[in-house]
Amino acid sequence: MYAVAICSPERLFLDGLVSLFSSNRLQVDVAVTSCRECLQAAKDNRCDLLVLDLIGASESDLEFVQGALAFGDLKCVVISPDESSHPGFAVAVDRSQTGQELIAVARAATADLFRNVTRGRGRPRVVTAGFELSRREYEIAGLIAKGYGNRAIAEAMALKEQSVKNLVSTVIRKLSCENRVQVALRLAPAS
Repeated sequence: MYAVAICSPERLFLDGLVSLFSSNRLQVDVAVTSCRECLQAAKDNRCDLLVLDLIGASESDLEFVQGALAFGDLKCVVISPDESSHPGFAVAVDRSQTGQELIAVARAATADLFRNVTRGRGRPRVVTAGFELSRREYEIAGLIAKGYGNRAIAEAMALKEQSVKNLVSTVIRKLSCENRVQVALRLAPAS
């Protein structure tokens, strides 16, 4: 299940988006009215997708979000007032589109990140570029790719350092890598 952060300055529209995403089995972890607050909460909650309503967004808010997205692994879908007002964002819909069209765009935006697969006893697995990792292993791999050491990963994920060492070894083995640098390169988006 994807973790979603939603931002809209209009409370009623925000509540509608939360209901739409929840009814389509997408987990909404963050729902706020401020762009900056939403982005920070999305990163804190390790959300996969940011849905941003551009109504009333200031130019500085948009620049802040674009800058933050450039350095993160968070995907973004913007909802614009019309077809022409989403400069700088790759994935956009306008308010005239239906809720199901928005859901389809959101799923497509996150499809290249990973997809959930059930296997064995029904535990969720993450498939990244053909490699099967558990959700926790995927999170560890993402932190490795960001340059975190074992101690920093342990602190960030509230795990014991020995558990992190074991998980790092598992990630390296599952991704057929020899070291952390190869893991980071394997997870880097293709240019």
